Amino acid sequence: MKLIFCADPLHRSEPDEMYQSEASTVASLGYTFSLIDYEALVNDKDPIKATRRVTQENNIEIGIYRGWMLKPFQYEQLYEVLQGKGINLVNNPMAYRHCHLMRCLQVFGNSPVVVKDYVKSQKHYWSEAFFIPSANSRESVERVVNRFIELQGEDLNEGLVFREFVEFEPLTVYSKSGMPLTKEFAFLF
Repeated sequence: MKLIFCADPLHRSEPDEMYQSEASTVASLGYTFSLIDYEALVNDKDPIKATRRVTQENNIEIGIYRGWMLKPFQYEQLYEVLQGKGINLVNNPMAYRHCHLMRCLQVFGNSPVVVKDYVKSQKHYWSEAFFIPSANSRESVERVVNRFIELQGEDLNEGLVFREFVEFEPLTVYSKSGMPLTKEFAFLF
């Protein structure tokens, strides 16, 4: 197993001050670690430069990234470059994205939510790609969000939007999608 830490921006051959004690513990246990240049990855947008100190592995190694937070696309770039060096991070880009999602969904507690992008939803795929019965159910969130992203494809607009599901007075259920049809009123000013 190989751990990946961020390098200290002033002393590139040492772990960032925040992670020095962890890196020392890793070394004392007989594991190896590598350092990446966080600034090169995030500011320069150069994952190759960021990982230049990571050596090529002869055999596939399991890796754990222990560093500053990355945006999902930055993590994906890091993941792919490290894979090319023979290091498979334990969290693939989709798992990394879902970890962020679950943190964002904590404000909803156990309430049901719906997911859409900035423009469209997949409400006609109600239980498949729109309605999440419990915001704290990782399994439900992953299943519905993955299907939503799959259905949106290249039409995914900006990102994901979650809203608390508010149940209105039910009328019936749409036979083709299972979407509830409710009594709603709109006020126009």
